[in-house]
Amino acid sequence: MIAKRVTRLLLFLFLFIFMVQAQADKLTKMQKVRHASPMPNLMMLITLNANALQLDNKQLEATRKWRSNNQQASQNLVNEIINLEKEIKQSVLDGIDKAEMDQLRKELLGLRGKLMDLKYRCLSNMTKTLNEQQWQKLMEIRERSLRVTSSGKKAGNEIQAFLRVSPMPKLMAVILMHKKELSLTIEQNKSLEKWRLKSMNSWAILFDQVLSSEKKITQQALAMKSNSSLMKQFDEMAKKRREMAQMSLNCRDNMQKVLSKKQWQQVVKLLKSYI
Repeated sequence: MIAKRVTRLLLFLFLFIFMVQAQADKLTKMQKVRHASPMPNLMMLITLNANALQLDNKQLEATRKWRSNNQQASQNLVNEIINLEKEIKQSVLDGIDKAEMDQLRKELLGLRGKLMDLKYRCLSNMTKTLNEQQWQKLMEIRERSLRVTSSGKKAGNEIQAFLRVSPMPKLMAVILMHKKELSLTIEQNKSLEKWRLKSMNSWAILFDQVLSSEKKITQQALAMKSNSSLMKQFDEMAKKRREMAQMSLNCRDNMQKVLSKKQWQQVVKLLKSYI
């Protein structure tokens, strides 16, 4: 019963997300930063709340210097991650082989690791720059900011989380939304439904585990856990993402076997019309 509820819930979210996926590419600068790395981004908060934090001239200079030396590198990494995710989506549709996909996946994980390391060094620098009272004040400001951001936007946050965790194309959603247009046979319907029911609950469990890992990494980063400990947790989270990516590729490969060449081309065309 629980498994069926999970399947129905994920299916609903799956379809809803797919219908608004085009909007997800239009992320704000801050949303892109959160998308690219689970590590907290505090530099913007410090800059915007310098007066509230009562930063002195020395602290303001230290903040300005860090931002000047590292902001462009951080932005470049974010953009590289976003662009590589788009490349992966298109490559999957074009039928990329496993060796090429493994290389792209390594590149993506490497970029995320570099961004995470850069943000950790930023956190370390800021904890040395601010005093204890200012740091506590900053955490209070961050908490308020998170509450305001999430207020009334739960569905949107779920969409962003879904797309962030798995950049792979949502091919099964096309099938579910366009069965009649694709003229699926009874046997094709049975085969695709069997795959969906077999795989969706496992995917949902991994999805929840990745989100939980992201929250844990953020909390421990703010608690100034060691870089090596955080990167170890990041690697464990990356393995789950890799498993999810592999499931999506298996879905693609199975779909190509079940569908005719004409139907597959139609699925790709329909998907591209949404993104």
